[in-house]
Amino acid sequence: MRSRLIRWRCSLLALPSALRFSLLLLFLCGSIAVAWWPAASAPYQYDDYVTPVKDPASQSLSSWVRALPRTLRPLTKLSYALESSVGADSAPARRVFQAGAFALAAVLLALLARELGLGWFGAAALSTLWACHPVHAETVVALAGRSVLLALLLTLASAWFWLRGRTRSALACALLAVLARETALVWLVVCAGLAVRAQGRFDRKRLAALATAALLGSVWLLCSSRLRELLAFSFSQPDAFNRLGLQWAALSREIWLLFAAPAEFNVDMDFAPTGGRRLGYVLATMGLYGLALGAAWSKRAPLGVRLGALFWLAWVLPLHSVVPKLDALTARSASASSAAWVLLFAAAASRVRLTHGRAIAACAAALVALLFLVELTRERARLYRDPVALWRDAADKSEVSLRPLINLGTLLAQRDRLAEAEVVLERATGRNPSNAEARERLEAVRLLLGAKNLMTAPPAHEIVIDHETIPH
Repeated sequence: MRSRLIRWRCSLLALPSALRFSLLLLFLCGSIAVAWWPAASAPYQYDDYVTPVKDPASQSLSSWVRALPRTLRPLTKLSYALESSVGADSAPARRVFQAGAFALAAVLLALLARELGLGWFGAAALSTLWACHPVHAETVVALAGRSVLLALLLTLASAWFWLRGRTRSALACALLAVLARETALVWLVVCAGLAVRAQGRFDRKRLAALATAALLGSVWLLCSSRLRELLAFSFSQPDAFNRLGLQWAALSREIWLLFAAPAEFNVDMDFAPTGGRRLGYVLATMGLYGLALGAAWSKRAPLGVRLGALFWLAWVLPLHSVVPKLDALTARSASASSAAWVLLFAAAASRVRLTHGRAIAACAAALVALLFLVELTRERARLYRDPVALWRDAADKSEVSLRPLINLGTLLAQRDRLAEAEVVLERATGRNPSNAEARERLEAVRLLLGAKNLMTAPPAHEIVIDHETIPH
C-alpha cells in the first residue's frame, strides 16, 4: 500500500505543472460542490429577508443609485441589485454568485499558500479542508453573509497581489473590500503600511498616495449616515459594555469551536459565560492578541507567519475589540478569520522537511479530515432547506438565548403545529419569565390551540336535569 501511494505521488509530480494545477483545482472545486450541494435549493432564511429581500438598494440598479448616499456596503448591494435587474432574485439563483465567489476565495487561498512556499498538493489540500468546514454556512448559504464573503475574497486577492509585488492592485482590492464591508478598513490600513515598508524608504510622494488610499475608505465610512446610526445604536444599549466584554471572551471560544467542535456552529450562537469562565476566555483572547502582534512585528518571523498574523488581526479587531455587537459569537466572523489559519499552517508546513513517510501520513490525515468535514458540512447544509430544522438545531444547542426558541415556536405555529409550538415557547418563558415577546407569543398560541380544540370538539350531549336532586 505504501509503495502504491509513493508511485501515485511520483506520477502526479511528473505531470506538467499546468495539468497538475488543473487537476488540483478540479479536486478543490469538486469537494466544495459535494460538501455544499445539499443547500443549493434552500429558500431565503432569517437575515436574508432584511438583506437582500427587503433592502431598498438591492432591488434594482436604479434603486441602488437612489439609495447610494445612505447605503452601507455599496459593493455588496450592487451585486444584489444586478441580480435583481436580470431576474435572478430567487434564493437558489442568487446562490450561484455566492458559490462562485467562495470557490474563487478558496483558489486564492491555495495560491497564497503556494506563494508562501508550500507545494501545490499541500496548498490545495489546506484550501480544500478550509472550504469544506461547516463554519462557512452563514457565509456561503445565507445570502445575507455576502458582505463577509466579498470582503474576504477581496482581502485575499489584495494579499496575493502584495506577495506578487503588485502594490497598486493590492491597494485597489483592499479599497473595494471596504466598499463590500466596512470592517475591511483595518486590512486597507495594513495593506498601505505593507506597501510603504516594502519600499525600504519613506518616499514622500508614495507615502502621501498610500495614505490617501487608506483614508479614502475611512472618509466613505464616516460619510455614511447608516454607519453612524449603527454605531450610535450599539453604544446606546444599556448592556453595551457587557456585550463588549463578551466579544473579547468570544474570540478564544470561536477558535476552540473552529478546531475542536465544528459541529457546534449554528445560525444563532449561544454564548454568555460568567465569572471565572468569562475571565479565562478574556485572558486567552489577550494572549492570542499578544502572540499575533508579536508575530506580525517580529523581523525574525517567516513572511507567511507575519502575513497570517496581520490577516488575522485585520479580521478580528473590528469584530472583537471596540464596537459592541448584537451577537458576541457568530459563525460569520469565525468564517472570515479562519483564512488566516490556513496562511499560518502553510508557513509552518513549508519549513518541514517532507520525507516519503511524512508525505503518506499527511495525505492520510488530510483525507480523513476531509471526509469528516464534508459529512459535517453536508449535514449542516441540509438544515437550510427547512427553517424549522434550522432553528430547531439552534434551539437544541442553546442554553441561555431566547431567540432560537421564539423563532422555532413561531415557525411551528405558522405551520399549524400548535402543540409543538406551545412546548417550545414554554421553554422560552421558563428561561426568562419576564420576556414580553415570549409571553405574548405563548398566549397567542394557547388561544389558537384553544380555538382549534373547540372547533374540533364533539357536540355536547343532551343535559338531563333530575328535579328530585335539586334542593328546594
